[in-house]
Amino acid sequence: MSKEDQKQARRENRRYVRREADRILVSRMHSVLEASQIMNGTLDLDRLLTVIVDLVTKNLNADRSTLYLLDEEKGEIWSEVLQGEEWLKIRLPLGTGLAGHVAQTGETVKIEDAYGDPRFYKKIDESTGYMTKSVLCMPMRNREGKIIGVFQVLNKKEGLFSHEDEEFLEAMSSHAALAVENAVLYKEALEHQRMEDELARFQKLEAIGRVTAEVAHDFNNILTLISGYDELLLAGLDKNDPHRNQAEAIRKAVDQAITLTRQLLTFSRMQPLKRTDLVLNDVIEDVDNVLEHAIGENITLVTDLEPRLKTVKADPSQIEQVILNLTMNARDAMPDGGKVTIRTANVTLDEDQTLKQPGLEPGPYVMLAVADTGIGMDEETLNHLFEPFFTTKERGDGTGLGLPTIYGIVRQSGGDITVQSKPGKGATFQVYLPLGV
Repeated sequence: MSKEDQKQARRENRRYVRREADRILVSRMHSVLEASQIMNGTLDLDRLLTVIVDLVTKNLNADRSTLYLLDEEKGEIWSEVLQGEEWLKIRLPLGTGLAGHVAQTGETVKIEDAYGDPRFYKKIDESTGYMTKSVLCMPMRNREGKIIGVFQVLNKKEGLFSHEDEEFLEAMSSHAALAVENAVLYKEALEHQRMEDELARFQKLEAIGRVTAEVAHDFNNILTLISGYDELLLAGLDKNDPHRNQAEAIRKAVDQAITLTRQLLTFSRMQPLKRTDLVLNDVIEDVDNVLEHAIGENITLVTDLEPRLKTVKADPSQIEQVILNLTMNARDAMPDGGKVTIRTANVTLDEDQTLKQPGLEPGPYVMLAVADTGIGMDEETLNHLFEPFFTTKERGDGTGLGLPTIYGIVRQSGGDITVQSKPGKGATFQVYLPLGV
C-alpha cells in the first residue's frame, strides 16, 4: 500500500470513528429524552429508580448500576441491590465506600481496579457474591446544585468507562434528579397521610377501649347481681321442680354474657394477665396438634420458627388464645382450602418503622406472623378490623370480638399487631412483643 493510500485509509478510519461517535451521541441523546419522558410519567419511587438504573446500565454497556439516595437527617446514603432473587437494602454512612465518598465530596470517581482502591467498600460484594472491577461513580445534583444521590455504575462490558460515558451520566443525572425529588416528595406526602390515618385509628381504638371498659364494668356488676339471685333461686328449687330448667337456662345465659364481658375487658386491657417469661416457639408447639385438628384436612399448616428465638414477657394462656384465634381466622378465610404459615423471628424496629406503629418504641422485639392464602380483605375492612363487634361473617356466626380480644391481649402485653392484606391475596397478621428480662 502506497503512502497516499495509507493516508487515505487513516482519514477514512477517523471519519468512521467520528461517525460512530456521533451515532452513539445521538443514540444517547434520544435515550436521555426517552428516559426523561418515562421518568416524568411516574411518581412511584421504586419504579422510577428501577427505570433510571436500567437505562443507565443499558446505555453505558455496564454489568450493573446502583442509584443511592442521600438521607441528610441520618447522614447516610441508601439503596437496594439484588442478592439472588431478593432485594437487599444497603445503607452507608457518608464517606464510606466509593459512593459514600462521592456523596460527601461531590467529586466524580472513575477507577479501573475497584479492589486496588482503598475507598472501595468490599463488604457489599461479600454479602451479595458480586465481583466489582471497574467503577464510575458520580453525584446526582438537583437544580440548585445540591447533592441528592449518587450513581454507581459497575463493570463496563467492553473496555473502560470513557469521558463520553461521564457526559451521558451527567445529562441523565440532571433529568433524574428532578424526577426523583418529585417522587420522594409524593412518597413523603403519602407516608405522612398514612401515618396520620394510622394514628387516628390507634386513637380511635384507644377511645373505644376506654368506653368499652366502663360499659363492661357496669354490665359485669349487673351480671353479678343476676347470677347471685339465680344461684339463690336454684338453691331453693328441687331437682324435679319444673322451674329448675328455666333457672339453669338463666345461669347458662349469664355465663355466656360473662365470657363476652371478659373479652370486652381484654380488648380494653382491663382484664388481669399473668405475665411470665416464655418462648413463643414453645407455645406454638404446645398447640400444634390442636391447630392441625381444628383447621381441617383441606388446609396445610406450615411452621417456620426461629431456632434461637428470644423470650418475651406475656401470659401463656392469652398467647395461646392469640395463636388459636389468628389461625381460626385464617381457616375461615379459606373455605376452599389453602395454606396457613406461622412464623417467628427476632426483629429490631427502627424509628421509621415505629412511626408507622404508634404503640411501639424503636428496639428489639419478637415477631409472630400468621399468614394465609385466603380471600383477603379490602381497605374498608382493614380500617375497622380491631373494633368490637365488627365482623364480616354472617349474622350468628361470630360475635365480632375475636380480633379485638387479640388486640387487647397484645397491647396489654406491651406489643402491637399489624395486618397486610388485599382482596384475593390472603392476609398476614404480625404480632410484635417486647423482650422479657
